[in-house]
Amino acid sequence: MTLTPREALAAPTRTVARHHPDDARVQWHAELTEICRAEIGMNEAFASLHAAAILRGLSARYGGAEVYIPAEDKTERNAAIRAEFNGRNAHDLIRKYGISRAWLYKIVGDRKS
Repeated sequence: MTLTPREALAAPTRTVARHHPDDARVQWHAELTEICRAEIGMNEAFASLHAAAILRGLSARYGGAEVYIPAEDKTERNAAIRAEFNGRNAHDLIRKYGISRAWLYKIVGDRKS
């Protein structure tokens, strides 16, 4: 059935389903499982058990709240970049550290970071 433009405007729009809180829990569980596997080297089953325990603890303590997770401290990385930079290897350092050219020059020009 083809609708005319006027009929299309008058037709009811499809309601987008809201995400269920369990969807977020499933995603968090998967993320935490992968972190346990990648960072600690746990097998899948053991990582999943730990992820579930961590998720239960976080949910009990912070459920419903927005939680700020600070970025990793980049002091050591920035010091290494400054030590390695020789003026001719910008492209190599950009690739090695996954940073932009502008960020590289901010790092090498800033002795505090």
